[in-house]
Amino acid sequence: MDKLLGCFGIIIVVSLVISIILNFWTYIAGFFGIFIVIGFLFLWNQKRKEQQALETKQQQQIDAQNTIEYKMERLLTLTKDADPKGMKRQQYLHKEQYTLRDYWYKYLDLRAKLLLNNTPTHREEAVLHLMCDELLARMDNLEIEVQDSVKKEFIEEHLTPLLQDIVNIMDGINPTQTINIDAYQLLKTAIE
Repeated sequence: MDKLLGCFGIIIVVSLVISIILNFWTYIAGFFGIFIVIGFLFLWNQKRKEQQALETKQQQQIDAQNTIEYKMERLLTLTKDADPKGMKRQQYLHKEQYTLRDYWYKYLDLRAKLLLNNTPTHREEAVLHLMCDELLARMDNLEIEVQDSVKKEFIEEHLTPLLQDIVNIMDGINPTQTINIDAYQLLKTAIE
């Protein structure tokens, strides 16, 4: 008798579950559908964020490669005049005869000095960009194997006089001799 009641109880429970499923199948299917859609949207959003992060990283790399610093370091590396840790940074101050790297460091110092005094240097930098682009394009599009010494001589022969002229021009530019009163006021209010 207990077995019969147990079987009867199981049949009743199963029939109740089936009737609930049949009565509320639209709700169950709706919840299941919503769960699938939310999961799909979550995965799609994750992939979109990863894609945007990758595109941002690639854009930053492209932007970094378009800077004059990147181009000059690449040219200086081609001439085997690498200074990865900046050990030679201030050595040009004590030299009479400058190398290409010395002119580059002097250019960077003059550019910083002029920019700090609100004197634009975009024309000089544009000329340097053009020459670096041209030299890098020629080095990248070589159809024959060229020795490193020939590359070094070619780059130094074309870039050193231009960089020397730019440094001389920038050295002759007199930055504003007075204090920039707006910057002074901002600094004064920031300190107070």
